[in-house]
Amino acid sequence: MPRKCHVCLVAVLLQVILVLWYFSSKSYPRNSVLRRLQYDPNLDVGPALLHIVDDLTLDVFKWYGAEVCIKEGSNITASSGEKCVCKTGWGGRRCGLPQSVLSREWMTEPKLVAGLHVSKRPRRVVVFISDFFHDSRMLELNARILGDLVDVFVVGEEEAKYEQRNQSLVHMLQNGFLQSYHNKLVFVNITEPLLLPIDKLHFTVERGLELLSDLRTDDIFLFVSAEHVLSRDFVLFLKLFHNYPEPVRCSFKQLIYNFLWTLPNGRQDNVYKKEADDINPAESLRENTGKSLSPPQQNSALGVSNSGHELQFDNAHFSRLYSDRVNDDPNLENLPSICAISVHVFSNIFENKVKRLHHENLLLKNHHLEFFNALSRPIFPWNYQNAGWRCHFCLSSSMEIYHKLKKLPETVRPLWLSDLSHHQDAMLDHIEQLKKKGQSEYSEEADRSLTSGMELLPQDLPSYVLEHRTQYHELLSF
Repeated sequence: MPRKCHVCLVAVLLQVILVLWYFSSKSYPRNSVLRRLQYDPNLDVGPALLHIVDDLTLDVFKWYGAEVCIKEGSNITASSGEKCVCKTGWGGRRCGLPQSVLSREWMTEPKLVAGLHVSKRPRRVVVFISDFFHDSRMLELNARILGDLVDVFVVGEEEAKYEQRNQSLVHMLQNGFLQSYHNKLVFVNITEPLLLPIDKLHFTVERGLELLSDLRTDDIFLFVSAEHVLSRDFVLFLKLFHNYPEPVRCSFKQLIYNFLWTLPNGRQDNVYKKEADDINPAESLRENTGKSLSPPQQNSALGVSNSGHELQFDNAHFSRLYSDRVNDDPNLENLPSICAISVHVFSNIFENKVKRLHHENLLLKNHHLEFFNALSRPIFPWNYQNAGWRCHFCLSSSMEIYHKLKKLPETVRPLWLSDLSHHQDAMLDHIEQLKKKGQSEYSEEADRSLTSGMELLPQDLPSYVLEHRTQYHELLSF
């Protein structure tokens, strides 16, 4: 037998042995998705990475010959190749700008509006969900609402907190929970106990990034807790548009138990400088925003003066004029108010560290300003109103709320919890009473802002919940 044939035979045998070893390994199930879901960095066997790819099935554009409208914000029957007719609450040439964007003062700045555009290639969106504990139904709701817009959900869970392992998310996923979304899921087991909320998010992001590949600089990261439900309008804007200012702060409606109980001062964070009707978008909005589905020229965001000279792109100036000033929580243990940021800005300015998001003064460092000015990329924090809902104890049974309260650190545990800690039935009865009265675990009174007879508006709750009333009836009743 020729020497080459011997070499080929040995190579084939080695491949066969490798395949047999892989499928007989007890470290992970055969399915690569489940390998990723239960990845343990302390083991020698490497994880199965999630390779982020463009979703070619994304159906968000409606073409009229050579012209295009964005479906979500357009009246499809009234629109034509001559004009996109926008639904109430939407604007822009292609009806892709939600009211929460149109009402921002930076939309009056021609140099900023000139660079804002839609691209044929939507950005990929990665949502990091930290501190998951008995929140499977909330995760499922987010997946149902955002499944076509979000490319990856990275979920951080401290599996050791569960008294019974079969209650954990990873166990549920291994048994078929959210099967159709497994190609979008990354699980992070938070192995360090007693971490603060900000540290849990950092752990989730750091380990989650180890399990992702093929990230692009224009990909978008979103940081939320397991109690958040994100608005489709918000995520769609982040995904389709390019060159809006970063980073983005998020205002969430603060709710408890359902979408009818609003926590005090929880309607929205009041950071608007003006109401939407008082703001006139820049004249260039109609001509430049979304006029072409191809990226603009490199200097399109600079603007040109009447004399023909280019105007300087100055982020320090834009920050003074348009950065939303809010009273940030001085407690650096909590999650940052910044919830959306591109890979480019997160890595270059904040060095991929979640804790640094609390320090927004980093945006004004000279070398950062010079770098992003040269790219005509706006960097200053602004607030997106109506980014979604933070629904405390929503879609949680009394027993699940009981387990959540038991795991609270002693320093923040409600006083009544200690008195009833050895009487489970009494605790469950007390939780039921809190739910009926609309009181938080700290006896904080919620506002019954909506009644069953009032008309529910899009900003009150996700349209998906209204369309599936039977499945989510507990979110729509007291």
